[in-house]
Amino acid sequence: MKRIIAFLLAAMLVLTCVSCGASKDDTSADNNITADNSSQTQIDDNGADEQTPPEESDVQDEPVTEQSYDVNVGFMVGPTGVGAAYMLRQNDEGRTKNHYTLTLEADPSNIVSAVISGSLDIAAVPTNVAF
Repeated sequence: MKRIIAFLLAAMLVLTCVSCGASKDDTSADNNITADNSSQTQIDDNGADEQTPPEESDVQDEPVTEQSYDVNVGFMVGPTGVGAAYMLRQNDEGRTKNHYTLTLEADPSNIVSAVISGSLDIAAVPTNVAF
């Protein structure tokens, strides 16, 4: 009985994976794809993409203002704070939009109290401490 159930589940898994695959000859999908309302990509019958420039009415002439902020970030020493290494290196090299000030702590209660008091904007803490 267990072998039959295992075989049926394996067969269902295979059929599910096969049915999710897209075929190149699928003509039921719409051939026009619009991305971000700024340009339109049209796929011809051979599968090649053809870019068309955006229309003048789609382009807005509003100036883009880049604003930089000072962000106070608190991380735990160890695995919880490892994910910030790349961001902090980019910050030290001056390649981030904002300026990040780092606070490293070994005790998560110090980071939680700093977030509550408002001295930290972003914090990475263990999941059992997060609120």
